[in-house]
Amino acid sequence: FDREYNADIGSWVPDQEEDGRATGCTGYTVAEICSNEDQFRYSHDFNFMKTLQLMNVPPDYQGADLRKAAKVPCSFGLLPMDDQPVDLFACSQAWAANQANWPLSLDDEATKFKKPAYLPIQAITQDWFDSIRNALVEGKAEKRMVGVGTRWSQDFENPILMHSYILTDTPNNLTWGHAYVFVGWKQIGSSPYLIAKTWQGKDYGDNGYVYMSRT
Repeated sequence: FDREYNADIGSWVPDQEEDGRATGCTGYTVAEICSNEDQFRYSHDFNFMKTLQLMNVPPDYQGADLRKAAKVPCSFGLLPMDDQPVDLFACSQAWAANQANWPLSLDDEATKFKKPAYLPIQAITQDWFDSIRNALVEGKAEKRMVGVGTRWSQDFENPILMHSYILTDTPNNLTWGHAYVFVGWKQIGSSPYLIAKTWQGKDYGDNGYVYMSRT
């Protein structure tokens, strides 16, 4: 592996809390992966809305299944951000997640941007850390990122516990699930760290990035 690699084209650093999408992280994750590959932005709201549709749950449902979210670009396609109705940007997460509030014509538009498949990663001969790095290397030509769902801790957002924007290896608690992307890795001292982009805006971590150790 090189000492440092970052697939992120760096055009978008969204903040899901600022957007009023507190539990919409799966939508951001899948939309960002596809946006980075195609180098123009897709709607995270459209992905989240369609994910809840696949899950057969109401629009006020909190959170979503990341595997279902990954199927949305294959089943329904992707909607360019510029085609999302303007009034949906300022509304609540539940309103934007309601299929009835979207013009049906946008379903046809989204099918133009369908993806043929998504690729799961398995930690077979190595640990997850290097399996993720291998996947990033394999997708280098397409600027692919890796979407991940893990438990999350308030300690990951505590500056006192973050040294050089490195997430602590010993959080006090892991209280809720979170979906985000790994965009590459970075050598810090003698050790490599995965670079995570977690939908908390440019003011979080290192311009929106934080670093996760192999541990």
